[in-house]
Amino acid sequence: MSVYIHYEGTNPHTELIENCSMTVSDALRIFCAGYKTKYPAGTLGYSLDRLELHPYGAPTAVLPQSAVLSTVCSDGDDLVVVVRGGILPPPPIVQQPIIHQREAVNEPPVTAADAVQQAEKWIAAKQYARALQVYEQLLPLIEPALRAHVYAKVASIHNSTGNMSKAVENFEKAILFGSMSKMKEVHEYRILLARLLCDGPKQYRKALEALSSVDGEAKNTKEFYLSFAVANYWLGNQKVGAETMTALVKAAPEYTDALMAYCRIYSHQRMYSDAMSLAIRLLVANNTDKKVKSFFAEIFRADPEGLRTLRQCLDTADNPEADKVSLAQGVGYLAMVLKDSSESPAGAALYLWSCEMDPANRSYVLNYLHTLEIDLEYTAALHFVRGFLERNLDVMIGEVSCKAVLQILENTQESSSTPARTAPLQKTSFPVETLNLMAIYFTIVKIKFIMGDVVSVQRLVSLLRHLTTGQDLHLTLIRNEAAYFTCIGELAASVSPFPLSAAPSETIYVCGDSHSLSPSWRTLKGGKVILRNALVTGLKCWHLREDTDFYPKRNFYQTMSKIPDGANVIMIFGEIDCREGLVQAVERARYATITEGMHVVIGIYINVLKELRTKRRFNFYIHPPMPTIEVTRHLVLQFNDILKAEVQASGFQYLDLLTRMCEGPVGQQKLKDIYTLDGVHVHPRYLDLLEEELFKEPKVDS
Repeated sequence: MSVYIHYEGTNPHTELIENCSMTVSDALRIFCAGYKTKYPAGTLGYSLDRLELHPYGAPTAVLPQSAVLSTVCSDGDDLVVVVRGGILPPPPIVQQPIIHQREAVNEPPVTAADAVQQAEKWIAAKQYARALQVYEQLLPLIEPALRAHVYAKVASIHNSTGNMSKAVENFEKAILFGSMSKMKEVHEYRILLARLLCDGPKQYRKALEALSSVDGEAKNTKEFYLSFAVANYWLGNQKVGAETMTALVKAAPEYTDALMAYCRIYSHQRMYSDAMSLAIRLLVANNTDKKVKSFFAEIFRADPEGLRTLRQCLDTADNPEADKVSLAQGVGYLAMVLKDSSESPAGAALYLWSCEMDPANRSYVLNYLHTLEIDLEYTAALHFVRGFLERNLDVMIGEVSCKAVLQILENTQESSSTPARTAPLQKTSFPVETLNLMAIYFTIVKIKFIMGDVVSVQRLVSLLRHLTTGQDLHLTLIRNEAAYFTCIGELAASVSPFPLSAAPSETIYVCGDSHSLSPSWRTLKGGKVILRNALVTGLKCWHLREDTDFYPKRNFYQTMSKIPDGANVIMIFGEIDCREGLVQAVERARYATITEGMHVVIGIYINVLKELRTKRRFNFYIHPPMPTIEVTRHLVLQFNDILKAEVQASGFQYLDLLTRMCEGPVGQQKLKDIYTLDGVHVHPRYLDLLEEELFKEPKVDS
């Protein structure tokens, strides 16, 4: 779990807090330390007693300094630092070299050991860019032995960020300088290089060359034998590789990396049941490790009958005494892992199995619905949820029963006469099962909106709205579902349902993240054109790259597959990249600057659009991400400047909306108040401008 802490003064700063078991006070101290490093002459870092932390968009809600972050925030929350008595204007930025002779009285010069220690702290905090900055300034000043150590650290950072070529380059430098100094650690560097060559570019022969120079105690380590076995096996010397690997896992039965490599050998030899059993064992022992989760999906995917094999490994039909509730929990976890890696059909089947084993668990129901959403199985989702509601007719939240929701889904006469509850519930902390039931209701609303059933959406919103009024659902586990419900509730109230007999003759699809909701199901050109929603939940442009299997990418391609060839499609993506991805990517040294990162992700986006234009003949209109969120507005505006240029250079039509929707000086523009809806999404009253942009005459070069 992680949160972002922002300061929005003259010199802004953002700090990522990944350990949310600390208190608010400790988080503020970390924030101030980072701020002081960035702005050494700044005053904010000296005013801890005057600082308050607020949830974004809730300026009156002060988080208690003694509270543990995880109890008052959700994963990915944005928090804002405010100074009591007004914002202290920090002085101009003063850039200070990290390695320098301090001239202040009684302050000794920074030593190489001090610098290395500081870099280690940055690495522990995953602030890789700061660590690299220290190392880059340190390298020219130190002896070869320490230089070898630093190059190895730099290589490890690049390995962590996925930059394999730089990782290999720096390990080779570490080996060079280590050999010059006759360091025993040089053998460790050769093993690390070999491991990297096996795992990344699959250069097994080069890996064996690196291992051939390893000597002494390092040659008898499990790390040496692992790379030796892997390189031999995949070079074709399978007997040596398999025998070495077998001996290694017997000698080190808890060595996760060796067990993963052994599992791949099982899979390669089509021993799928053995591979699946071992993969499950690894996942159970490392259930929070992203690498192991991805590995499990890899083993599952390699099996032509992966779901059948998995069920055989888990099935306890021959054991009537088996604890079905515990098994359902394990199956549900496997479903989540597979769903996250785009194996959504298998994930859905496993969630359904969990529902059957533990029908009272609403979390499985909710996650089953979300997994069906990935593949646009909306009809199946509604059919399933009807059965759930029928089994729980009398279950209540406040005065809302499952029966009342079911009546709206069934479009019964009784549902149209059900009075709306207007008095909100008393503010409370809802039990998890109540929250899950709310989330199921909210997901029904979301699905109905995507399907264009505006009448049902309006009735459901009228029935359910009071459940959210005055409640801090944005601080709960269902904050995403609640956010969709709130947004759709605002939008649906102003949509006029049209009779099928008078349906518009032309369709333009609106494909995007949650920002696609605002213009959807509205008509243009006097009712002749309908804007049809094609939601892709949570997609970043970054998710569209080739080397990922994260489920929003599958959801994107499933959505595009349902749009007819040659259709007109508005594309609205990029805001989530600005809000969640780019700043962290720079901090973690994936990119040198925000601008570089923007060019990379926009390039990924544009290349996918070009491919779809060629294969499917879509006519794309590129909608700018909207600068609605204050803390990321400057990033969104910069992103749009780059996006506009790239779109026009690629022959797509850019919808140039922001020049008329924003106000203020260049670089400090903000969305005009009339176009704001909920602080995150744009108000549909911008449709007049959208219509003008969509149907304007193209410019003809003179």
